[in-house]
Amino acid sequence: MKYSLVSWFAVGAAVWMAAAMPARAQTAPVLEYTTVGADTFAANESIGWSFTVNTPVLVIALDALAGASPGNVRLYNAAGMLANATLNAGDAKEGAPTLFYTTPITPIALAPGTYYIAENALANATTADAMVSDLTTNPAITYTGAVFVAGLGQNPRTDANGGTFNPAFFGPNFDIAGAPEPSPLVWAVLLGVVAMATRLRRSTSPQPSYETWLKL
Repeated sequence: MKYSLVSWFAVGAAVWMAAAMPARAQTAPVLEYTTVGADTFAANESIGWSFTVNTPVLVIALDALAGASPGNVRLYNAAGMLANATLNAGDAKEGAPTLFYTTPITPIALAPGTYYIAENALANATTADAMVSDLTTNPAITYTGAVFVAGLGQNPRTDANGGTFNPAFFGPNFDIAGAPEPSPLVWAVLLGVVAMATRLRRSTSPQPSYETWLKL
């Protein structure tokens, strides 16, 4: 095969480079806002929000508002559960201006589409924010509204309050991975691959004959 050696060498190097470039954490929740004061619920509820993914993302952590009694956080879509984790007051905190507890999860890829994130809110215990100001999101996603239903462990896709408290309920949040960040070693290997491929291509190319040189 004319290009087998060069081609397989380049493909192998590309695969190695992809594996060697770790994802860079965003180090902040995908959604932030200015709080108007957290509140609790009179009964056990499942609270959260819906969003659309605009460009493919990799979810690497689930979060819960850094208030009283954070609960189980669930990420899901119309087809079912995608990831879940139980947050507690001993977890690390992140975010500004609003703080969230955060815990890493096995990374899960989200393709463009509609998704939901909800948290268990214990009666008169778990705090959450609603009717917030200055809401911003990572450009990869768009907030679309609150989700809310009575009872714990539910995966609501609508808001039983009819959107009265939008923007709401926060509650739950999540982190995504950033762009790959190649290390100096990866760049060195890339340059070596280019140089080797160039040398191999030259060595396998037909050379002009003595008669051809005389005609130049």
